[in-house]
Amino acid sequence: MANCVLAHNTMRQQGHVVTCITTVAQNFFAQEGTTVVSLPNEEHLTYSHRQDTDLLLEQFHGSVGKPIVVSGPGQEMCPRLPKIISGPLISAVRTPRQCNDFDKQDSYILWASGQVREQLERLKSCYNAWNARGQFLVVLETPGDLLQILEELRQWKILNVVVLTPSDSEQHTFDLYSWFPYRKPSSDCGKLRQAVLVDKCVANREYLLRNAALFSSEVPTDLGGCPISVSTFPLDPFVMLGSDKEEEMDETEVRYTEGLDIRLLHFMAKCLNASVKFVPPPIGVRNDANNTWGGVAGDVIGRRADIGMGATSYIYSIVRDLDFTVPYDVLEVVWAVPRAKARPRWGSITRVFHLPMWLLLMGVMVVAAGAMLCLSKYKAKYQQGRSEYTTLSGCLSSAWAAMLGVGVPVQPRSGPLRIIFIAWVIHSLAVSTVFQAFMTSFLVDPGLEKQIMNVEDLLTSGFHYGVHKIFFGYLFFLQIKQRDVMLPNTDICVKVEECAQKVADEGNYATILNSITAEYLNTYKTSDNNGVGKLYMLEEKLSTNFQVFILPRGSEFLGTFNRLVTVANEAGLVTHFWKEMLTTNKIKARSITEPVGDGYEVYTIIHLQSAFYLLLLGYCTAFCVFFAEIIHQKWRTRRRRQNKIRFLERRVRRCLRRRRVAW
Repeated sequence: MANCVLAHNTMRQQGHVVTCITTVAQNFFAQEGTTVVSLPNEEHLTYSHRQDTDLLLEQFHGSVGKPIVVSGPGQEMCPRLPKIISGPLISAVRTPRQCNDFDKQDSYILWASGQVREQLERLKSCYNAWNARGQFLVVLETPGDLLQILEELRQWKILNVVVLTPSDSEQHTFDLYSWFPYRKPSSDCGKLRQAVLVDKCVANREYLLRNAALFSSEVPTDLGGCPISVSTFPLDPFVMLGSDKEEEMDETEVRYTEGLDIRLLHFMAKCLNASVKFVPPPIGVRNDANNTWGGVAGDVIGRRADIGMGATSYIYSIVRDLDFTVPYDVLEVVWAVPRAKARPRWGSITRVFHLPMWLLLMGVMVVAAGAMLCLSKYKAKYQQGRSEYTTLSGCLSSAWAAMLGVGVPVQPRSGPLRIIFIAWVIHSLAVSTVFQAFMTSFLVDPGLEKQIMNVEDLLTSGFHYGVHKIFFGYLFFLQIKQRDVMLPNTDICVKVEECAQKVADEGNYATILNSITAEYLNTYKTSDNNGVGKLYMLEEKLSTNFQVFILPRGSEFLGTFNRLVTVANEAGLVTHFWKEMLTTNKIKARSITEPVGDGYEVYTIIHLQSAFYLLLLGYCTAFCVFFAEIIHQKWRTRRRRQNKIRFLERRVRRCLRRRRVAW
């Protein structure tokens, strides 16, 4: 008789549990989506669990009307994947088709007994459907394991959870416990301190006693100075150490005081009234010893940091245990080549006209001189102008004087010669006006040499290439012909700045940078005395991505950080932070100049460099001609003297010969 009563009470207790679960599911679970019922492992799986599950499924199908998935021993939905899936391993791992066909799960019912680790790993194996931010209802047979279960769920970043356990004080009543992150007394800076009774379920009434909101995982807007742990490493211009050594780091902690990511992080921390704690800089990207992620991703996945940053982008999407904030900037990978150098000012004269035009002007001047020479000798009545215009050298000198805009020694006297001379003066005036206009422009701004504009120009330039190891893989995305040319001439740089500095200094070097780093370096480390950057980014992009912060999957901060990043973007704070950093760099480099509004510029010796070079060339030529004339004159004088001596010697011999004959 006692056994019958015990069995009857057990069945009633099971029915009450199912009733409370159904009540919570109907009133608080989302109406759409999939609900998962998870059973414990085989060691703790009892006959009552199976009966409760059967009864629950029966009531669910009749009242809830949504898809239900049962997960238990021997019912693993998907095989577990390795912790790192990248490179060739992606194609080697073949996941069953059904693993990709599951809908996103939004609610979970866990029948727990001491530990839920195995159940959570089984649920997480279906990675496309797993939702750590879903609504979790954990059913406990005894309240003794309440804090242990909540702590284990907290470590899995499952915060939207309610635990259903039998009440110690009331019969046929079940207590609903939960905890609230960053809210006292339930939590102390994100750490679980005690469970909070949020409501009671009276089984025979089929409703909750207080009808309070059960699921609320939102992080409060005021964290009360609680620390947010951050994993990053020094990487200009995203994360930078301060200039003051005392502020940089001490024996116990690391501090970063500047950088685009750091400024945005401090903005979010200020909005949340939180402090920032940096973990020691990670080493490496992955740990091959146990096939796990290292670096910033490893710190975030291992729960050593709440957030990771440092030029992080969606390239980390190959890591399945990460969540990403909304993007706040575009991260482009580009070729950085030397900026075209300024043309030398001494070449301004030759740049006014091309070589064919110079030859044409000289030919026209020779023709004009020939015409004047012919007219001066055509008829005897034109003898008046023969003094200066009867020789080719005289006509060329007059034509050249008119071209330079100076006076001729003797003006032409005859009518036809005057007509041709006036026509030549008009022609010279037009050419001189054009020449002076362009000459003045080139003296003020000599312009730049030919700039490398695309990859084809880069290939034909004969440059050497240097890239950092994080950018080396982008070379394999080039065309085969381009890759075959670049790979044999490519060096690996230890630091990104090392490659950029070689590009700026050597002038025959090219590298791969992200656009943000290149723009930053152009304002300080790779700028000239006038503040002009020495790096030029090609328009062809090797890759385009978006800069984000990375968080552990299921992080309670994701919604809050997304909201703050969106606010910062829409308010223009990200752009403001970036421009302020660039301005600060320009001040450090002392390269800020005030542009002149009217474009007026005073001529200096530098501007007239080509004129002085031409004057020096003229002096050198005149000296050489003068020296040649002296040598020629001496040679002629000596030759005349020798000829005269020979003539006198011949006369003397002739006289002596005649006298001998006379004798």
